[in-house]
Parts: sequence; structure tokens; C-alpha cells
Amino acid sequence: MRVSLSRVLILRSIITGLINVRLISLHEIPQVRKSMKVLVIDDNHDIGEVLSVYFEHENIDYELIDDGTEGVKAIRECDFDLILLDMAMPGYSGLDIIRSLKNDGIFESKNIVIFTASSDPKIK
Repeated sequence: MRVSLSRVLILRSIITGLINVRLISLHEIPQVRKSMKVLVIDDNHDIGEVLSVYFEHENIDYELIDDGTEGVKAIRECDFDLILLDMAMPGYSGLDIIRSLKNDGIFESKNIVIFTASSDPKIK
């Protein structure tokens, strides 16, 4: 599946908005922006590629993971400024990740944005 230009622009707008909201009082300190670390947990490699291009352009440190269990492991091991989480992944889904983080007592301390490209009405 190829990602259309309109989807790229929409993703760019969303990510830019999230980063600007998160760093609104820190724009005068360039080293803070460079130290931002984002985790993307998504099994769609096209979305990962688009986000990689954007993060590299903006000099944002990021990690892409396409597996839910590996994503939970990364969240436990590293303190990310922002986590972009796909809800509709096969196997260990975004919902499973959230449940696991809640059971660990660390969900509330994380900045998580959930999304999905699924057309499944069960994903809400």
C-alpha cells in the first residue's frame, strides 16, 4: 500500500501540532527539541517510512517498532517524550499495550497518541 500525498500532509500536520503543543514553552532552547524522543508502534511500514522522513527532517530522535510486545518492552526500558500507538495491530494490539501499561502502573505517566487506519467498527 502506498501512502498518498494527502495522508503524508495530514500526518505531518498532526505530528507538527503535537510537537508544537508539547514544546510550546521550549522553542527558544534548541537542545531541548533535539533531545526529544518519539516511539512509534505501528505495523504499517508505509506510515513508519513517512514518519521517519519527517522526524529526520526535524532532527527528532525516534524509534519505530512494528510489534506490540516489543513496543511494551521499549516503553518499559526508555522514557519517551511521545508515543504514537496504532490500535489495530495483529497479535498484541494497541489495546493490549495500554492494558499492560495500566497493569504496570505507568500508563498515566506516558504521553500516548492512539490512532488506527483500520476500518473495523470494533476499533473505537
